Amino acid sequence: PAASPAELAKPNDRPSIDDILNKDILELLGAAGLPQDQKAELYQRMLGILQNRVIVRIDDLLDDTDIEGWKAAVDTGDMTKMQAFLTSKQIDFPQLLLEEAILLKAELVDLASPLRKQLNQPATGNAASGDAK
Repeated sequence: PAASPAELAKPNDRPSIDDILNKDILELLGAAGLPQDQKAELYQRMLGILQNRVIVRIDDLLDDTDIEGWKAAVDTGDMTKMQAFLTSKQIDFPQLLLEEAILLKAELVDLASPLRKQLNQPATGNAASGDAK
C-alpha cells in the first residue's frame, strides 16, 4: 500500500505533521508525566516565547508610523483596541498566533528529539547494573 502524505512527511522517528497539529506539546516532548506544577510552569514559559514571537512578527509587518499606533493601542491594555488596530492594518492576529504556535511547537519537538532518544534508550554503566548507591 502507498504511504499517506503524513507518513511520507515523518522521517525516522519524528512526530508526524498530524502529531504536531493535534497532540499536546508536553506529550510530544515526552514530559506528559511531569507533576502538574511543572507542567503549568512549562506552559507559561512557552506562552511567553509565543507572545514574544508574535510581537516580533507584528513589528516586522508594520512601518515606523504604524508601530507608534500599535504601541499606543497596546498601552491602553484594551484587547478590542489592539485587535481593531491590527485589523485596520490587514493583520490577521488569530492566524498569526496560530502560525507562530505551530512553528514553536515543531521547533521545540525537534530540539527535544535527541533528549527523547536518550531517555528512551536503556541505561548503561553502574546505575543500570544496580551498583549505584
